[in-house]
Amino acid sequence: MAYKTGIRNNGTSSTPSVTVPGGIAAGDIVIIGVTGNVQADTPTPTGFTQFGSSGTLTVNSETSSLWWKRATGPDSGTYAFTGGSWGAGTLWIVLVAVFSGRDPDESPENTLNINDVAVASPATTIATGVTALNGDDLLHYAVTASSGIATGFDGPLFWIAEQGFSGTGGHAAAFCVKQNVAAGPTGDITDVGYANTTMAWQTWLVRIPAPVVQLSLVGYTRRAGG
Repeated sequence: MAYKTGIRNNGTSSTPSVTVPGGIAAGDIVIIGVTGNVQADTPTPTGFTQFGSSGTLTVNSETSSLWWKRATGPDSGTYAFTGGSWGAGTLWIVLVAVFSGRDPDESPENTLNINDVAVASPATTIATGVTALNGDDLLHYAVTASSGIATGFDGPLFWIAEQGFSGTGGHAAAFCVKQNVAAGPTGDITDVGYANTTMAWQTWLVRIPAPVVQLSLVGYTRRAGG
């Protein structure tokens, strides 16, 4: 009961959207990352809470945001970012990750690191660590912007690259997942990016609380791994 499913979409329009992945159930944690080459506030997907906006990178005017919600039941249709000021020609990438069986009394926690200085490829970025409890999952969200073609990047070692996209227009994004981690500080998470010119970064690290397990025979509830 951890990482469950994910999906991605990319396009060029004023309204980023993605098809809702199948199998979402009550209690699941749904996380959406959206990035676009635009200097404007990110539109809001209905029902989600924003972790925070990264602001705009100096290279290629890239903006990224991360959102989450706890599902109250099955979802269908699309998750769409409407009502913002993105233009019709905005290049965007939307990533979705779903985690099942989470602790209903805890919310995800995140950190954000921005390297807003263009450096020559290959460029390295470090996401600031978080403190995990035993059995938590981690989600790493990385966005690159370059003044040429972003050819992608290498995610952290020993992580699962669940959703990723390297796009035209000089930007790329990916979700990476690490499941059932040990308790304690995670340390810094490192990526290396590649392009045909200079790059800048936004990197997120999210702690997703562990599932809870009902132990009916002994009459109490505990965290998985605890």
